[in-house]
Amino acid sequence: MNHLTIDIDFDESETAALLIPAQTGLTYCRQTGGHRCYQDSIEGVYVPVNPYVASEGKGVYLASLLCRHFSSGWLDINDKVADELDEILSSSRVTKCMSVDRKRLDWSHESWVYVNVSSDECFLFPYSEEGFRAILTWPNSD
Repeated sequence: MNHLTIDIDFDESETAALLIPAQTGLTYCRQTGGHRCYQDSIEGVYVPVNPYVASEGKGVYLASLLCRHFSSGWLDINDKVADELDEILSSSRVTKCMSVDRKRLDWSHESWVYVNVSSDECFLFPYSEEGFRAILTWPNSD
C-alpha cells in the first residue's frame, strides 16, 4: 500500500476534527501544543466535527470554544481541564458521546486530546456497535 502524509492546515479550515487511528495509508500531521509547537501525527481517518455548542447562553462552534479555552498559549491536560472539556463535549448531541480518555492524559495537550467515543447515542457514528478511541483536534493557539 502506498502511504500519503497530509498536513492539516487549520488556517484554511477553522474546524475541530476527530482523528481515528486505523491502517489507511494516510497519516495526518499538524502543529499542536500551543507555543510549544509540537508536530503530532497519526495514521487513520479524519472526521470533521464542529457543531454548535452552548456557551454563555448562546451557540458557538466547537472549534471556536476550544480555541478560547486554550487562549493562554498552551495548557497541559490534567483532570480539571479534562472535566472542563467533558462539559463542553456534553453540550452538543453530536459530541456528547465523547469524553476525555483519562488513561492518556500524559499524551494529551492543546489541540491534541485523546478521547473515548461511546457507541451509546452516538450521532456521528450511529452504526458503530462498539466504542473506540480517537484524538480530538482543533486549531492551535500559537
